[in-house]
Amino acid sequence: EKIACRIIGVDISPSMRMFAKGYVGNPRFTVAPSHTEPDSVDLILAILALQHAEDPEREIALFLNVLKPQGFVVLLNGKNRLVPRDVDNEGFVVWEDDGTSVEDLMRKYFSFQGFFPFRGKERELSLWRKE
Repeated sequence: EKIACRIIGVDISPSMRMFAKGYVGNPRFTVAPSHTEPDSVDLILAILALQHAEDPEREIALFLNVLKPQGFVVLLNGKNRLVPRDVDNEGFVVWEDDGTSVEDLMRKYFSFQGFFPFRGKERELSLWRKE
């Protein structure tokens, strides 16, 4: 409440956007399928987004476009991209590591600031800065 900011939730899934709007419950929070206004965002929080992206480098380019200079990305992600391989007997997607390093892609465009402790062994919470 002390910071007058705009909060934009972006997700390609209409059901996730609907869930987020009800979950966040802040009048400054809006949801959208995309956000492309250049140099308009101070911080991006990307949770499990790049590891499942069809083209992670394209998504990173979008981050670069919308972030202000010296803006930050907080990334919760596996180290590599995972692609759907199959569906199991219970109807869940079976993911396969395709060897694409999300961390290496991020290092091409951002300055790595560090890791933060987070529950879970497969994912790391990391901070990156746009130069």
